[in-house]
Amino acid sequence: MKRVLSLYFPYLTTDRLSVHSGATGGSAPDPAPAQVPGLAPEAPAAVAPAQVPGLGQAPGLAPGLVSGVAPAAPAAVAPVVVTATQASVVRVVAADARAVRAGIRVGMTLAEARASLPSVPSVSSVSSVSSRASVPSVRSVPSLVARPHDPAADRAALESLAVWADRFSPYVHLEGDDTLLLDVSGCHRLFPDEETLLRRVVDGVGELGYAARGALADTPGAAWALAHAHPADQIVAAPGRTAAALAPLPVGALRVEPGILAALGALGVETIEALLHLPRASLGARFGDDLLYRLDQALGDEPEVLTPFRPTAVLRSGLRIGRPTDRHDVLCEAVERTLACFCEQLERRVAGVRQLFVTFHCPELRPITLELNVSRATRSVRHLRSLLTGGLDNLQLPTGAAGVTLWARRVEPLDGWQDELFETGRADGEDLAELIDRLSNRLGPSAVVRPLPVSDHQPERAFEYVPLIGRGTRGAKVGTRSVELEGRSAGIGAQGSEREARNAELGTRSAGRGTRGAGVLLPASHFSLRPLRLLPRPVEVSVIAVVPEGPPSCFDWKGSREVIVDCAGPERLETGWWRGRHVRRDYFRAACRSGRGCWLFRQRETGQWFVHGWFD
Repeated sequence: MKRVLSLYFPYLTTDRLSVHSGATGGSAPDPAPAQVPGLAPEAPAAVAPAQVPGLGQAPGLAPGLVSGVAPAAPAAVAPVVVTATQASVVRVVAADARAVRAGIRVGMTLAEARASLPSVPSVSSVSSVSSRASVPSVRSVPSLVARPHDPAADRAALESLAVWADRFSPYVHLEGDDTLLLDVSGCHRLFPDEETLLRRVVDGVGELGYAARGALADTPGAAWALAHAHPADQIVAAPGRTAAALAPLPVGALRVEPGILAALGALGVETIEALLHLPRASLGARFGDDLLYRLDQALGDEPEVLTPFRPTAVLRSGLRIGRPTDRHDVLCEAVERTLACFCEQLERRVAGVRQLFVTFHCPELRPITLELNVSRATRSVRHLRSLLTGGLDNLQLPTGAAGVTLWARRVEPLDGWQDELFETGRADGEDLAELIDRLSNRLGPSAVVRPLPVSDHQPERAFEYVPLIGRGTRGAKVGTRSVELEGRSAGIGAQGSEREARNAELGTRSAGRGTRGAGVLLPASHFSLRPLRLLPRPVEVSVIAVVPEGPPSCFDWKGSREVIVDCAGPERLETGWWRGRHVRRDYFRAACRSGRGCWLFRQRETGQWFVHGWFD
């Protein structure tokens, strides 16, 4: 008979943060490469409480009291929540066990969560051995800790747990964002009973730092329902007793849509037992086929296929050093030989890498890993060796290394290039990419950046810098925002191409007419909504307008008078109150007599005028 084990991680997101910050005793599943053959595995040293030699327990004192001094009260740990912005509102998307016990729920706004859990001083009584008096000790319980949501990291953590669970079953299926389903049919023979199997799986992930609820049943749907909704953290449904095990559970354990749950709740159907008592024909007609489909899956009347998770194969190449050494020349030689073998594997796969890891295996210590990022996929031994040499110059090992491993989590297809008869600029592109790689790995990824547009109404905040290589290519912010690409994000699109076509037509007619001012004057409506060149910060100018709040007629710019012959606007831009300083501006696109196009705005509160960009 088929048996399925379900592992539900109710606090996966917060547990991942705790594991990575070292707050728990466990450690996250390591995605690093396997141990180099011939080397002893490195085990993290156990940390024992520090003890002073020669000091024992003082007679007559309570445990933990030495020389009449009471032990410090254990530090209070603040509840942790994970937040995400939804419709301009910061909401809680995950909460740890402490936050849940405090009444914080998923879907709350961050302000509501903080209001429900203020920082409250806690007063405890500490007894002094010498005076036998009770001395009050005041300590502050920390308030809520909020962390940003990282769905990609959560998915990677769940996949790492799936790789770890492969030791119990070759069929490990990822169900949703927080559940693993293991097909353990026949695996019970390796354990005294199914309860022992379930306990070992749950305890194993607990040692890794992740709290889990487990259930074992005949079908994936039943195991999922028991793991999510049963009061017990570990439950085993007897073979052939699926319906009886599911009967007291709520209908929501069947993985049906919220709308169906609301309709059933309006009828008073709260449990699966009550649902089973209803006529089957009326269920399908009134609530749709999805409810019957999920019910049949849980009872085993409808098959549910589990797709085993297969992690991406890690490409690696290793070399064992005869005896541990920290000599720079020996390590460089080992890395070069390993790199040559690694690039040969890439050559056979017709692939390249953007991210490369170099792991040095030190006896009795955890491996030390260097990370190398490049701007585009490569398998050039020369280029990778030059980058690794710079990293090895700054490498300081606490002890000698007994082996070196080069590995990559993912590779990309990279076709070879045929020699070209004429120059096409491809070599220049390769030289530029290598320059970016050298600068980024020498100065740091945050020092070599590019601007990207951001959806923001305020032009000064409509861009941000992101690194050209590494993790920043997925949108990490670096430094201040840019103001150089607004035209690309809002104006150089369909309107920009249309403007270029008209400029080309007008330029053909006015070719040879002398200076720009003597050419054809373009109307203000001809310009795009955003200028091609945005000033780093608005420049205040003196403007003459026919009416106080009307369009400008001329303005002074760098000692000369710019006369406006056509003007389009106003375009009102305002920022939200949550920004702090409120921005309220009226923008105008102005065509000057000199032939230049200017982007001006009037500050509505003060009436001051500023030039913010030029359309040429």
